[in-house]
Amino acid sequence: MTQQDLFRTGASGEAEKRWHLERHERREADWMARARASMILLLQDGQHEVSSDDVWRYCPPPADVHPSVMGPIFRCRLFRTTGWKASTRPSAHARVIRTYRLRSDNEE
Repeated sequence: MTQQDLFRTGASGEAEKRWHLERHERREADWMARARASMILLLQDGQHEVSSDDVWRYCPPPADVHPSVMGPIFRCRLFRTTGWKASTRPSAHARVIRTYRLRSDNEE
């Protein structure tokens, strides 16, 4: 086996990410539905955009769940990415996070 072969075996990083996000989606389906509904209400009530900071603020994940469960919340056809911003949560250390809006009917 050559050194290059070491990097060609196993699932790709994207495949691993997809697998874990889909797993979170199944295991935390009830909470995820509540979180999505909360984000939709914020946007319908006039908030310009939402992010994982809003989920933490208004519908935090269950205490026994890994924080990466935030990933699948916005990975549905309801939302579209609008940009990026620095997180305002102190524990996130100003990490850059995505922002989202509701997808309009004429968007793919």
